[in-house]
This record gives sequence, structure tokens and C-alpha cells, in this order.
Amino acid sequence: MNKNIQISEGDSGGEKKPDKFDFLRIIEHTMAETMVMVVTAFETLRRSGNLSVTLFETAHRAEESARELMRKINALAELFGEEDAASRIRIASYDLEQFFGVLVEQLNLAKGDKLRGDITFHMDPESEKGVSFDARRVSTIVYHLVSNSLKHGRTENKNVKIMCKNKNGVFELSVRDYGGGIPKEIQPKLFTKFLDEFSLKNQMLGLLPPRLEGLGLPLCQKLAHDMGGELRFKNYVTGAKITLVLPQDRNKMRDYTVFWPDNALWYGCISTCYPEYEEKEGEHNMTITYEYGDSLYVNMTNRCSNACAFCVRNLHDNVNGTDNLWLEREPTLQEIKGDFLKRDLSRYQSVVFCGYGEPTIRFNDVIAISKWLKMRRPDMKIRLNTNGQANLICGRDVTPELNGCIDSVSISLNAENAEKYQKRCMSEFGGEKAFEGLKKFARLAKKYVPEVTFSVVDILENEEIENCRKIAEDCGVKFRVRSYIE
Repeated sequence: MNKNIQISEGDSGGEKKPDKFDFLRIIEHTMAETMVMVVTAFETLRRSGNLSVTLFETAHRAEESARELMRKINALAELFGEEDAASRIRIASYDLEQFFGVLVEQLNLAKGDKLRGDITFHMDPESEKGVSFDARRVSTIVYHLVSNSLKHGRTENKNVKIMCKNKNGVFELSVRDYGGGIPKEIQPKLFTKFLDEFSLKNQMLGLLPPRLEGLGLPLCQKLAHDMGGELRFKNYVTGAKITLVLPQDRNKMRDYTVFWPDNALWYGCISTCYPEYEEKEGEHNMTITYEYGDSLYVNMTNRCSNACAFCVRNLHDNVNGTDNLWLEREPTLQEIKGDFLKRDLSRYQSVVFCGYGEPTIRFNDVIAISKWLKMRRPDMKIRLNTNGQANLICGRDVTPELNGCIDSVSISLNAENAEKYQKRCMSEFGGEKAFEGLKKFARLAKKYVPEVTFSVVDILENEEIENCRKIAEDCGVKFRVRSYIE
């Protein structure tokens, strides 16, 4: 059947210009929204906690079946559909270490500790630093090749090595596994589209039932051809290596584009290879990141060195009307990063470390997450909301470590002197030590952070607010009066 139907524009006497209707792309786009709703419904049902074991397993199978259907539709549209706005080739230049560092960390975060083996990245020391390609196509190729390595590896060694080099005008990207290798009978048809193996007539006769298997490698080869490259494979006694070979034109090298992976693309390609991933997500029902205004907030801990009488957590479980900020336990670094990977960071003006606890109690993790975010989104503004007691908590001057990680610090002052501070905030360090400590922290932090601000709540008397403003001026930092959340 011809997938492109020509429709005349009327008998105008001139040349007729046909419109192309690509059924595969139409199906892909029209079904996407519906399938997202179906998957979300099953996921919500499964996580409700009100299901028997049998119903839970049924909902999980239905959810995965819906995901698998969408994956196959996407693969078919990519293989046989016409190019559309979403699938158009977009060549840009990337820093190899940044691009693949992000990609590999994303894969390992999803894999977690429950699956054996590591996914590692190795760059040839003689390689040029940059490379030009279509990020969506290269990401898809990597996802599918890693997927095959994990899914079809027949040995205990589940390690996957991603290697690359850009040398002498040729970029080579290899995915090497240490499984049982590619069987000889499959090798001649490794990149063959499944439709080449049966005809419509044979289907109708029932001689060869259609199977939507083996789409991954043919799709990868097609994506390689789109960019003017090709895939090659090599078998070893232990495992196999598939290599993308892509010619490069140095004259077209541009300024590097910062790569941030498409989470939907990743999930569509590879999530079935992580059966434990869904279970791992279900192990907690905590709010790690939450939206407030136009920013994304990070809720890392419920511990605090203060016990402020006016703290919102004394009154409510949340600040945005939806997300309960009381944690079952403190999330691990891996869980925090995994929560970020579910978010589209382009939607937010900034990331703010602020939850139902003092974030600098986990100061090292605040810095680790900030560096991780900056590597992926250098333009993302990061703010730290704190009580200013980080140096007291950590037992050292931590302000130099804020340099390059934190763009702004907001310190809750909330009193004009140590006595009032202790009465309202009840610091474990005592009023004098805590109050002087936060002022010293502000003076030191402004050397390393572009913007440092003292804040007070608007329920204070005007005279005290003005005295607090003078403290900010003496410390050389900004001052803000914030609204009290009731």
C-alpha cells in the first residue's frame, strides 16, 4: 500500500501540487497524547497502594504493554515514515566528554545498584575534543545499543563500555559488551528491517506471521545513514562491538552546544531493559523536588539546626498546596539526580535548595548536585536558601566551595540581635554563636557568590526590620523582606 496519498487541489488548469499524508507520522503524533494518558493512569493506579498483588501485577503489565506499543510505533515511524519537524536532522557541535559523560551517567543512574555491571565511557587520548552530529540520532543509537547489550547478554558480565574518538576527519563511537557475542546465524541479517523477511501475501496465508521484533539495530543503521555514516560490528570470543562511523567536516565545526538528554527519548528506547527501575521508583513516595512559582525546589532533608517558631512546617505539610515535604528518609544522591532526570529543566527559571530542613546539613551533597546540574545546564541559576549556619554545622569555612556552584544565597536573618534570634529560632548552637556565625557566613560567602541576601519575614515590627536592613548593609549584602507563609 502506498503510504503517500495524493489529493488534488481542484481543477484549476494549472499544475496540481500533491499533499503528502504520512500515516505512520500521523499515527505517531495522534497516539502520543492518548498513550501518555493511558500510561499515566496505569502508573497512578499501580502506585495508589490499594491494589491486591494480582491487580498490581496486572496494572504493571498493562502499563508496560502500553509503553511497548508506543515504542514500536515510534520505531516504525522513524524507519519508514517521512521526515517531519521532530525528526529533521539538526547537526550541532558538542564537547565529547560533556556529551557522553551526561549520557552515561543518565544510564547508570537508571540502572542503579540492582543490575550487575557498569556502563563506562572511554575517550581516545588522541581524539579531538569536539564532534559534530545530530544529538537525537546519536543518543537513540547509544540507547538502543546499550539496550541490546543489557537485554541479550548471555553471560554474568554485564559491563558495557562506550568508546569514542574523533581523529583524521572521522568520528567513531563504539558500544562494546562482554556477553556471548552475536550468533553466526543472525550476523548476515543484523541490520535487516523485519519487513524484508515477509510479504503481505505470506502474512495473509499465515505462512509467516508478522513480528515487530528486531527493530533496534535496523533503526540505528537508518539513523547512521541519515547523518552520512554507517554501523559496523565485530564479534569477539567474549562479546561484541558495534561502531558508528561518521565522517566529520572541520570547516563546519561550530561553538559547542551544551547537551541535556531528552528523558522521553531515553525512556522510549531503553526503559524495558531496567525491570528493577520501576520497582526502585516505587520504593518511596517522597517529594524530593517540587515546583514553587517559576522555580524547581530541592527537598533533601528534614533535619535543621534551628527550630523556628514561625516555620511553615509547623503549620502545613506543604507550601504549594500539593507536595508533602515530610520525608520518609533522606534521599540518596542517586535518587535526587534521578528525580531531576524526570523534570524538564528548561521550564524553570532556577533551582533552589530549600525544603523542610536546612540543606547545608548535607552540604557536600548540595555541592555535588550543583556541580552535576552546572555540567548539564551551565545557564541554570542555582540558589541556596539557608539559616547561615553552614560553617558551624560543618566545622569549617565552606564558603570557598560555593564558588562556581551557587549563584545566589538567601540567609534568614529574622532578628536584630542574638537574644531575639534565639528566642524565635532556638538554634542548637545558642543565640550568640548562631547569630554571629550567620553574619560571618554572609561576609565570607559574598567573596565567592555573585549575590548574597539577608531576609526577614514581614511580621516583624518596622523598626526591627530597619535595624536588620542596617545589619545587611554592615555585612555588605542585599536585604529583602519576604512574606510570611500562613
